[in-house]
Amino acid sequence: MLAKVHIILTILLFLAGHSLAQKTRDSSLQNSIKPTLPDSLSLQNDTIPFTRPLTTSGKKPIKWDEVKLSQDGPDEQIDYKSQDSMFFDLKNKQIHLYGEAQVDYTDVNMTANYIIIDWGKNTMTAEGRKLPGGRGWLGKPTFKQGGQNVTASKLTYNFKTYKGIIYDVQTIQEGMNVVGTKGKFI
Repeated sequence: MLAKVHIILTILLFLAGHSLAQKTRDSSLQNSIKPTLPDSLSLQNDTIPFTRPLTTSGKKPIKWDEVKLSQDGPDEQIDYKSQDSMFFDLKNKQIHLYGEAQVDYTDVNMTANYIIIDWGKNTMTAEGRKLPGGRGWLGKPTFKQGGQNVTASKLTYNFKTYKGIIYDVQTIQEGMNVVGTKGKFI
């Protein structure tokens, strides 16, 4: 029993001595290293010129006049943006827009908290997010085309057939408030 106590005390004394020696060595190193900074910093121009053209594989510039568009694609350009982020899903042919998303296609304007552009199915789907406790909506989808304004909880629009499906819709038609759970629009 006495031998165990001697071994434990020896280990503790060794660790205490090693710890004290480490502190002394670290503080002496800190005192000997002092950063040297120049008295004044001068800004210099970048010496590497930017001469890289836009290329596909690093060999030839893209000739946009020669790019062939798919026959299955939309007839017009789709402009889109989002406040938060975008995710391009090439495998499923989709673009996901998050946070104050907006899509413009010809005279169609769609806004929502979340929009999916699916160029494989030629559709745009917009969804809002219900706030906790039923206190309203965040980014409730709106659809505008010409003089028609539609607000819904979810809507899908096909940009080839110019038709759509709306859920929980609220709109004004010829001076009347129209409310529905699911409907089609052209």
